[in-house]
Amino acid sequence: MAGVLEQGPWGGNGGKTWDMGQADHISNVKIHYNDAVFAFDFTFTVDGKKKTIHVGGDAPQYKEITLEEDEYFTFISGYFKTMWTTDVFITQLTLETNKGNTVSSDTNKIGSYFSLNLEDEGKILGFFGREGSTIDAIEAIGVYCTIPK
Repeated sequence: MAGVLEQGPWGGNGGKTWDMGQADHISNVKIHYNDAVFAFDFTFTVDGKKKTIHVGGDAPQYKEITLEEDEYFTFISGYFKTMWTTDVFITQLTLETNKGNTVSSDTNKIGSYFSLNLEDEGKILGFFGREGSTIDAIEAIGVYCTIPK
């Protein structure tokens, strides 16, 4: 039996909160970015129902990953720093799966570094965080994850 933990959020404490909750399976993540991470699109399944949510603003570039049925995220890392005003934003983000597939924003690795590597079949079940109120970008990100017992 695995327990569920919240890890993070990493980043700033301004703006408004967002939370996709815990999913049975995350099937797709799209990271919108420019000089920071501006938004996410999460497609996931909860109780047999497929959902897609968008958090944050928008940006001209994005990277996307589609996961197989038996694939899940096991690693998150990134950077955050004060930008533009006095707000803190995620400046770079990388996610990796149990199959070694990755998605990463092509942004600068500047600021304070964070990472979480889940081993022994631990997995990321969902994401939560904060998005800016002054500039519609991602200020913080955290994860719901399982830690096998």
